[in-house]
Parts: sequence; structure tokens; C-alpha cells
Amino acid sequence: MRLYDFDRALAAYEQAARLAPDSAVAYAGSGFCYLERNVGRADDRAHALAAFERAIQLAPGGWIGYHGRALLAFLTGDYRRALADYERAPTVAMRFIGRGHVYCALGDAERAGRDYDRAAELQPNDVSVYLHRGMLLYSQGEHARAADDWERAIACSSMNALVHSELWLLLYARGNLAWAAYYGHAARLRPDDPLVYRGRADAYRVNGAHAPAVADYSRAIDLAPDQAEAYLGRGIAQRGLGAAALARADLERALELSDNATLRRWAEEQLRCIAGSDG
Repeated sequence: MRLYDFDRALAAYEQAARLAPDSAVAYAGSGFCYLERNVGRADDRAHALAAFERAIQLAPGGWIGYHGRALLAFLTGDYRRALADYERAPTVAMRFIGRGHVYCALGDAERAGRDYDRAAELQPNDVSVYLHRGMLLYSQGEHARAADDWERAIACSSMNALVHSELWLLLYARGNLAWAAYYGHAARLRPDDPLVYRGRADAYRVNGAHAPAVADYSRAIDLAPDQAEAYLGRGIAQRGLGAAALARADLERALELSDNATLRRWAEEQLRCIAGSDG
């Protein structure tokens, strides 16, 4: 079974809801699958909203339904609705992490910082708290404190602290090259770590700096030639530079290397766009 296969996960959650129709978790799980599968598609958003509202009906004192509905509102730019749902959620770390993200999007760094601090108190081993608080601190010029938070994130989960999903990158890196600057520092400390170069390349890419992104992805591939994610990123950056043949080769290589459903879907979509441009 592929990792991140949201279609199969959705089928499993829907089956769970049929078997246990009073399970808020089953409905919320299906809602998150709809979001992960394609938040840009209107029918998936509608299905996600219905699932989260059913989860709230079943467990009005729980957090998961409110968090899901707030996340949907946030992703679609309805920040007022997102804040209202986070206000209704119980006092758990995810409430403050999510609300902190909304405040960041609104430019309210003070409230975002307070929420991230509260989340860290409630759940001191949560990687995402330190990643996002660190990014906020960096944007405020608090570079030493930001580095401390990123080191905490790495300590909490050395396996994934430097690996960001496309969703996080698009939400939090666009228009903000703080990640690229941080990875530049990390590259000096760990010049043989492919994740450092891939992380900086991701930050460059989502900000439209395709040429330095290609250079960093290439360095990451030199260090670890079997990274499907690096080929995917370099292919997207090559496409941004108008190098269709190079982009196609990288995207096809990513498909050869990975059975990750999300990665494959993204690579295949890019290849279809290239084919359409060629035609």
C-alpha cells in the first residue's frame, strides 16, 4: 500500500463511519482526506465541510471537528471563520498551533507568538510548534531564538523536522525567504546533508527563485541520488525556467523512484501541463 494514498484512506474512513456511525474521528478523518486530496476542488471542499460538521455534531466537546473546519476555512482564506472555530475548540495544543497560523497569515505576530508559546507548553515534543515559531521569530529578526527552536524541532524528530510537505511550503514560505536563509546557515554547518540543500531549494522554488532552486536540488541529488522529492522539486523548477525537456526528465525520474501517491500525483500533473504546452 502506498503512503499518503488519500483515496484508499478515505475509503477506509468512510467504511469506519458506516460501521461506527457515532464515530467523530471517522468523519473527521474522511474530511482531512478530502482536504489532502484536493482542497482546490469545490466538491472535495464541500465533502470535507460536511464531514467536519458531522464530527462536531457527534462530539461537540471535542477538538477534531472544530480543527478540521477551521483548517478548511483557513486554506480557503476565510480567516474570521477559522478564528471562530478555534475559539470553540477545547484547550489542546492543536487549537493554538492552528490559531497561530491564522494570526501569522493576518500579520499579527504578537498573538501568533503567544499561541505558539501556549502550544509548546501543552505539547512540548510537537515538531510543528518549533518549526513555525522558529519561522515567526526569524521573520522578526530573532535569528538566535529561531535557531534554538529549529534545533528543538530536530531533537524532537530528526527523521522529519527538515522535510516539509508541499502544503506547508505553499502556506508559509511563499513571499518569505526566511527558510532559505536558515538553510544557508545550516549548509555551512552540515555541508554533506542533502536535506539541507533540498530544504533551501524548496524555499527558493516556492518563491519563484528557480535558478538557485535548481542548483540546490542538483547538489542534494549529488549527495543522495535516489531522492524522488529532489527530482520532483527540480523538475518543477526547471519547468519554471522554461526548460521543458529537463523538467520532463526529472519528473519521470521522480516517478521511477517513488510510489508515494501524493508525490506521483503532483509529478503526473506537472507532466500533463508540459504535454499541454508542447501541444
